[in-house]
Order: sequence, then C-alpha cells, then structure tokens
Amino acid sequence: MAPGLCRKSTSSFSLPDKMDKPTIVPELYWNLPGPCDFVTRIEETAASSRLLWINLPIDTLPGTWEGVQRGLRHGHIERIVTLKISGGTDIAADVGVHFGRKHVTAAELILLQADRRSAVILMPDGPSGVENIERYGSTFLRSIGTGDGNVHIVLGVHEESLPRDEREGGVQVITFDGGLSADEMDAYVSLRMLSRPGPGTTRLSRAIVAEFAGFDVELAERIMQMSEPQIVNIIAHLQQLMNDTPSRWRNRSWLMRTCSNAAPEATHVLNDAYMAEHGRPEARDDALNRIRRRYWRACVKTLTPWLEERRLSVIRRFSSQLQREAALNNGKIARPIDQTRVMLMDPDELEYNNIVGMCKLGKLVATTTDEICAEQVCRLAKPVRDDIAHLRMPKPGDVGQLIREMDRLLSS
Repeated sequence: MAPGLCRKSTSSFSLPDKMDKPTIVPELYWNLPGPCDFVTRIEETAASSRLLWINLPIDTLPGTWEGVQRGLRHGHIERIVTLKISGGTDIAADVGVHFGRKHVTAAELILLQADRRSAVILMPDGPSGVENIERYGSTFLRSIGTGDGNVHIVLGVHEESLPRDEREGGVQVITFDGGLSADEMDAYVSLRMLSRPGPGTTRLSRAIVAEFAGFDVELAERIMQMSEPQIVNIIAHLQQLMNDTPSRWRNRSWLMRTCSNAAPEATHVLNDAYMAEHGRPEARDDALNRIRRRYWRACVKTLTPWLEERRLSVIRRFSSQLQREAALNNGKIARPIDQTRVMLMDPDELEYNNIVGMCKLGKLVATTTDEICAEQVCRLAKPVRDDIAHLRMPKPGDVGQLIREMDRLLSS
C-alpha cells in the first residue's frame, strides 16, 4: 500500500493567509504540456482505479478541479458528483442524496451499482475537511476487493510525503503541484506580455518576469502587474512580492508551492529572498547569488543579441574617422594588445569597448551630435557587456540608461 494512504496527514503546514492574488489565464495555462499531462494521467487511470488520491498543494491553482473533472470524463466516467467537505460534513449523507439513499457509507459505496459509471469527488474545505475526507477514504480503501460496484471515489488531499504519483492495487495517487517548466513559463509569459515589449526596444521585462517567476505561474502574474521600472528593478521589490505571508517562503515545500516537480533543481525566488535576509551567512550568500543569476540570465537572453544587432549602427557613426584611421594600416584598425603589440581588425569588427578605448587615446574625437551620443552609448554598453561576459548581474540603473540612450541614438 502506498505510504500515507491510511493515516492522518502529518504535514505541519497550515493554510496560507488570505491575500489578493491575480487570476491566472486558465485557458492558456491548462493548454500547456505539464498541466495537460495532469489531466491525461487522470484520464488514463480513471477506469481502472476505484480510489483516486489527488494530492495537491494547500493553495491550489484556479481550474485544478475542473481539470480533474475533465480527466474523469475523458476516462469514460459518465456521472460526476462533486462535494465540498468540511470537518463537520456528514459525507455518507451527502453522498447518499445523489444516489437516492439516506446514507451511503464508504463500505456501502464500494458495493454500489449506479445506473451508470460514476465518480464522487470529495474536495477539502480546510485542514479539518482533509481529515474528514481521509477517514472516509480509509474505510473505502480497506473495502477495495470486497465488491464490484461502479462508483469511483476521488479524494482531494494535501500529503507532503507523497510528492510523486504512486499506484498499488486499485489505488492511484496523482500528485500535481501546478509548477511549469522553464520553457512553459517562457511561453506563458511571452503570450501574456505580447503587447508589452520593453523597456524601450528590448524584451527584457518579459525575460525578467519569466526568470524570477521560475515555475510559479501566480508569481508571474503578480510581477506582470508591476510597472516597467519596477520590473527592471525587480530585486528591490522582492520583499513587496512576499505580501503579508513571509512565513510561506521560509521552507522548500511543494505543499506551499515553493518547489516543484516541474523544475526539481530550481528554488523559488521568494524562498531565496527570505533566505537572503534571514538565513545563515553562507545560506544568505548562496540565495543572493541565485537571485542575481536570474537577472543575469534575463540579460543574456535579451541584451546580448540586442546589443550585437545594434553594434554596427553605433560604430558606423564614426565611419569617416575610422576610414581615415584604417587607411594608415591597409584598411585595418590597429588595436593595442599591450605596450608592444597590436591586433589588426576590420572596422566592422570593432566592439563598443574598442570605441571607448580609441576615444580615450584620442584616435577618435566625438564632435557631431551623433558621434557624442554614439560615444556615450559605447561607454554605457561597456560595463553592461563586461558584467554579462563575466557572469555578473549588470546594475539595473546601468541597464536602463543604456537602453534609453541606445534607442535615442538609433531613432534620430
């Protein structure tokens, strides 16, 4: 028998405090591969399992139980009865009403032949509801094999010790924490922010949302509610994102959706933010480095190609001066390597930092408005590119100023 199926849940977590949360887009989320797979797993086991444990986080995502019902219908369950169960609910009486009886105990339900294949879903309403459901389910479980009824029972539970699907006999545990893979999150955020490129001509905001949301689609929605400057300065706003439930982010737990089977190696950014402030010194450093690495990855994805695509347009603002300099070396630019050696380069191979160096040496002199702006862009691009190249998070202020100056230059 799968561990934990016949015992009271030992989870030490309580229901999270109520807080205002943005609604995810169910029609988008539930068409992604991971959520679709959850529905498919229910479909594939519905007919063969008299008892289904749907093991979910304490705070489930919108559409989860609709997904359960969809999976049951696809699994040829013709009639679905859904009951919300609190600690004081008389489950036998509530079940009996739907089958024309005063009471149907779990032991009687295993024998019941309904007029069509049916399923009874017991959804918990709070921790005491989970306990009530588990008592009814345990009796049903012990009775499996004693009758050939055609009514299945589906229990909604929160069991920390069962983070993966398990099956034994006629019992199936299906675990779903709602997390998305990195590719799924990229797709979700890209579609949600299709009309919100930026800042400027970049797609940096989308990349930051996807990287910092990680596997948590609700966190993605919360970050998307921020303004563009807040998103670009996301690290300064992580405490705000904790809202009024900072204790939720203290531990790694799939029950609290601070980790996920969809990305088993990933940490939740708000768990990292909590640890960066409250953890042991070594844990603080590790957490802060993981936060910064998210920002770095967003910049690698968006700013690296963005800068390269615009490099020639910026450098060619000095075209006439570069041609004169190149004429001294058979069409090449002599770039110093050290005090005695130089490297000959085609003018179009120059990087932003080469322009900065040539201006410093007096080989290029910015005199026109375009040249002055181009030199400024090159000076701003240098530290951002250097940080990215050395696996460091660039400063958000530097990033914002670079984007503004680049767009101003190239739009003139």
